[in-house]
Amino acid sequence: MPRYRYQVQRFSPSNTPITPPNAFNITFETASTTKSIPLATGDWATHPAFTFGTTELNGIWVGKFETSYGNVANSVNETKYSDVYIKPNQYSLTNQSLSNQFLTAQDVWTQHNLTALTDTRMMRNDDWGAVTYLTTSAYGIGANEVWVNNANVNNFTIAGRAGNSVGAGSYTYPDLATAIADTANTNPYYNAIGPNASSTGNVYGVYDMSGGAWENTLSNYNKSVGSSGFSTGAATAFAANGTDIPDKYFNFYMNPPFTGSQYTDYNLCIWSTCGGQALYETTTVASVSGDFQSWFGSLSLFVSAGWPGSVRGGGFSSGSSSGLFANGQSVGVGYSYFGFRMVQSKF
Repeated sequence: MPRYRYQVQRFSPSNTPITPPNAFNITFETASTTKSIPLATGDWATHPAFTFGTTELNGIWVGKFETSYGNVANSVNETKYSDVYIKPNQYSLTNQSLSNQFLTAQDVWTQHNLTALTDTRMMRNDDWGAVTYLTTSAYGIGANEVWVNNANVNNFTIAGRAGNSVGAGSYTYPDLATAIADTANTNPYYNAIGPNASSTGNVYGVYDMSGGAWENTLSNYNKSVGSSGFSTGAATAFAANGTDIPDKYFNFYMNPPFTGSQYTDYNLCIWSTCGGQALYETTTVASVSGDFQSWFGSLSLFVSAGWPGSVRGGGFSSGSSSGLFANGQSVGVGYSYFGFRMVQSKF
C-alpha cells in the first residue's frame, strides 16, 4: 500500500460527526514529500501509518488475508507459531495470546531471511486505519461496506471467504473441505460474489476486513499488560521473552488524557492520538454512548482499563455490526475467534 495523505473530515470530536459515511479524498506521496499535519477539518494529513518510529515509509505491505496456518483446526496454540501463511481457505491462526501473535509475526522475518531493510509485524490501529481509509476512497469501494466473511468450522474461522450479503449471519461447516467446496452458503474470494468482501471490490484487494476472526492490533490503553503475555520492559512499555519491544510497534492511549472508559474516551481523542485510526473520525454521533455508533452501525468500544487491547473488524458471527469501522476490546488472551494480520515495513 503506497504512502498517502488524506483530507480530514472530522479533526476533533467537537466537530460534527460525518453521517452518512463519506468517501475520503486521497493523494499519494513519497517519504521525501513534506509531511502534512492537519490543524483543522478540511486540512490534509499524511496518514500516520507511514511513520514507523522516526522513520518515514514510502508504503507498507499488508496481508491480503488474515494470518493463517494450514488445514487442521488447533484448539490450543499458545506458542509462537513458525508455519504460517497468508492464504485463503486456510484456518485463521487464532488461540494465541497477544505476545505470541507478536512473536509469530516477527518470526516470519527470520524464517524467510528478510533483510534488515524490512520488518514484519502485527498491525496497529494506525495500519488498520490506513487500509480502511484507502478502501473508503476512489481507490477502493468508496463509502460502501465490504461484505462479511461469515464462514467457520466449529468456531474456527476460515480466511478468504465471503457471505451472501453485506451482513450475513454466521454459517458453520462440519469441516474445512466442505467449506472450500461450497459456493451456496459462503463464497471463495474469487467467484462472482467473493470480491464483495475485498477492499477494492475485485480480487486484487485485501480480504477478511469484515468478519472472519476479530483481529488483535497492537493498540493499548495506558501501557497495561493485562493478560497479553507481555511483561513490562526494562526501558520500554512491553517485553517478550525477556527482550524489550520498541514502543513504535504499538499505538498507546495514555492516562491522561484517556480515562479507561469504553465510550467516553472516544470524545477525548485528538488527531495526534487517534487520527487516521477509524475511531472518532468515523463515529455517527457527537458523543459515543453505546455499542454500535461507528459508521454503518459497527461496534464502537474503545480500549479501557479492564479491556486494554483493541480488536478490529468483527467476527464471523458479528453480522451487520462487523466491518472496517468495528472496534472492540480484548484482554490479550488467546481465543478461537481472535486472530491477527501481518504488515511489513520497508525502510
